[in-house]
Parts: sequence; C-alpha cells; structure tokens
Amino acid sequence: MTPIRDPALLTRLPTDEAEWPAVTQLSAMEVRDLAGLERCSALEVLALSGCGDLDVSHLAGLARLEALSISDSGLTSIAGLTGSTQLGSFDLSRNLVTDLRPLLEMPNLSIIDVTGNPITDDSFNQVLPKLQARGAFVQYSTRADWQLTIRLREAGLPFSVYRKQSKLRLFSPGLDHTTSPAFGHTVVTAAEIDRLLADDPAGIYALFAKGEDNWQI
Repeated sequence: MTPIRDPALLTRLPTDEAEWPAVTQLSAMEVRDLAGLERCSALEVLALSGCGDLDVSHLAGLARLEALSISDSGLTSIAGLTGSTQLGSFDLSRNLVTDLRPLLEMPNLSIIDVTGNPITDDSFNQVLPKLQARGAFVQYSTRADWQLTIRLREAGLPFSVYRKQSKLRLFSPGLDHTTSPAFGHTVVTAAEIDRLLADDPAGIYALFAKGEDNWQI
C-alpha cells in the first residue's frame, strides 16, 4: 500500500500507523500530496486548506468519506472523484477548478461550494442549474464576480476574486504565488480591478501585496 509521505498530513495523524485505519476526521493545511491517504479507510470528514494542486483520485477509495473541504488551494480538477456515491458535502471554494461536470456524477451531493473558481461558461450556465434542480444547495460567485475572475485569469494573472460579507476580495489560489493562500485576502472594488486590468495589470500584484502585508503585521 502506498505510504503517506506529505509532512503536513503526517503531523496531523497518529504516530502509530496501526491507528490510521481508525481515523474518522482529519484536517490539515499546506498539503501537497494526498498519496497514501487511502490508508485512513474509516475517514468520514476531510478538511484541507491552503494546499497545492492535489490529485483527488487518491480519495476515490475512501468509501466512508461524506464531507470534503478543499479550500483556498490550487486544485485544478475534481475528475478523480467522479462517481463518489457517498459524498454529501463538498467545499471546493477558492480553487482553480474549471470543469464542474464531475459533480453531476456524485448523486448524493447536497451541499456544494464552488465560490471563487474560474469555471467555464458551461459549468456556470449549465452545470450549476442542474445541481440546483436536483435539490442541492449550491454556493457560487455572482455572474459579475465570476466574470471578473475569468478576466484576471485571461490576463495571465495568478489572482481571482470572491465576495465575503458583501465585500469583494482579491486572492491567489494555491501555493505558487503565496505561502499562505488562506489568509491576507485584499478587500477591493470591481472598479479598481477594472481600472488596473485596463491600464496597469501589473499593479494588481501590488494590490494583492497589501492584503498579505496587513495579515502578517
């Protein structure tokens, strides 16, 4: 069986590997590799934050996993979880996922959060309504916020936006541009982003840095 090597996971697990199959809940930050996590065969709740681009196919064998949260991370694909029949809650907010169609193959999903992802037109206009039509509670960015994220990505910038407590926030998913992707999200306005995209796209880096600086103080 594949060993667990990611230090961020190992520090959150019992030191005795014989106890891993009995672990039912696990949370960790800054994880880069999920290989071997299938050894935690009783896992029911998994919460990950501030991680890299994870290969979620390592979770497909967790037959008891009911609640999964991977937020503020560099996740680009959820295809590895296609057909996960037991999963009831999936928070993939503030990642880099573009294709949401695999969610349609998870029949028991009832709570979903895809806020802040640069999803495709098909995912926004077709998949989200289908998920809602079958009774799922779905949280997602407004059309205006989603389109702003798409524009940032199309400009080649490592940033996205989302809204919290009515305030628009700028963030950088994953570990490529920041060491703390779950923190230091800069409060911005759509007009501010519009102006910088038109006149000075590089200025958005400085705008993002303000949030990081304030968080680290």
